[in-house]
Amino acid sequence: TTCADGLQGVVSNLLDENVDAVFPMLNLLSLPGFVGEMAVQGYEPGAVQFFNSGFNSQAGDLVSSKVAANGGADAAALYNGTFLVDVSDGGYFNTEGAVITPFQELCADVYEARSGIRHDLFDPTQNSPANMNTIVCGFVRAIARAIYDAGDNPSRGDIYDAFSELGSIDTVNMLPTAFTPGRQAGATAFQTMTWTSPCAFGSDKAFDVADTCVVPNGDWFIPE
Repeated sequence: TTCADGLQGVVSNLLDENVDAVFPMLNLLSLPGFVGEMAVQGYEPGAVQFFNSGFNSQAGDLVSSKVAANGGADAAALYNGTFLVDVSDGGYFNTEGAVITPFQELCADVYEARSGIRHDLFDPTQNSPANMNTIVCGFVRAIARAIYDAGDNPSRGDIYDAFSELGSIDTVNMLPTAFTPGRQAGATAFQTMTWTSPCAFGSDKAFDVADTCVVPNGDWFIPE
């Protein structure tokens, strides 16, 4: 869904209040229009710092690229430099020395054996399906483990309890992940990234013809 109701008034209020930092919390369809309207009403590149997260997948190339693809050049220029925080390893595949993890290889092998298709993680045009393959593979593997641990004919509650007791598990990118009682997510580390337009890695490594990409800042944090 997308929503443009009151958009012009919202942006006018931001200008009136001299807002120079924005955490938009919008989805794939709504964010491009919002940033575009900010550009139309006079926000210049560098006048506002955007912050975003993995919410609505805004920290990934596929979704964030739509600011440029759907919002246009002025929106892309304004959104350039957006600071992202997420538990994913967005942009890693474009960095020097990037490697495919054993878990990614395992999942790609299984998918190829049954479909005849193998996506190249290091090809920007195939990176999204390659990641989706291994991400879903990881989900299914963890769910299967929880169902097995829950015993014969488990209830939903039994499976939930078993999931919370999985402990450390392997994931798509071999990032620190653990499920323990009381935690609502598995990831135990996060990194910051920067959205760039044009792509800081070079146009040949951009996500699409809109020439954008997410660049990891090379910092990982494990909360205390």
